Amino acid sequence: MGRPGSVLGAGGFAQGLLLVGAAIAGTSAWAVGTYQAAGGGLVSLAERPSGSTWVQVPTVNPTGSGDVQFYPVSASSATNAWAVGSY
Repeated sequence: MGRPGSVLGAGGFAQGLLLVGAAIAGTSAWAVGTYQAAGGGLVSLAERPSGSTWVQVPTVNPTGSGDVQFYPVSASSATNAWAVGSY
């Protein structure tokens, strides 16, 4: 779908921004940021490569929270990453 700093517009959301990334190896990486949900609020966004495309990874957005955004991300493997942010 994108790379850090890219603006997105697919996958059921209006627009998103990948802000930061962490690479484990040449084909293993994570990118996190935020996107505008169909309802208008900002929710967290995490993606990683799958073959030749990027896929969105499920994230947690606290119920009743305001805009949720991820900033830094650190990854220890292709299947394990931690991101922090704000809401």
